[in-house]
Amino acid sequence: MADFTTNAIADGLASIREARGESVSYARGSEFTVAGVLAILTTFRESRDGNSEFDLDGTYRDCLVGAADLANGGAAVVPKVGDTITTATGSVFRVVEPAGTPAWEWSDAGESQRRIHTVEVPQ
Repeated sequence: MADFTTNAIADGLASIREARGESVSYARGSEFTVAGVLAILTTFRESRDGNSEFDLDGTYRDCLVGAADLANGGAAVVPKVGDTITTATGSVFRVVEPAGTPAWEWSDAGESQRRIHTVEVPQ
């Protein structure tokens, strides 16, 4: 039963990405860029006044990506603080560890979807 549930959750998350996702570029400075990653960016907290549980002010978003989609030269990319995600409209989000949480976590038990924590970079 656990395998069925795990697969159903992974399939559901992948379906949501396909239906509501947008193409983004994932970069680690000048080291590499992965273009065409299908992702969902969801606002989960906005703070402009400094009264937040998070360490930084701004628009925080979780970015949901398929682990297999986030690869550089065939090797899996593990998100790190400071990496950036750029949308087709030019919005840039920096990977952060809000309030001491990890920069990313698995979104499903099958470890097929990464949830990456980001904050919007002011333009």
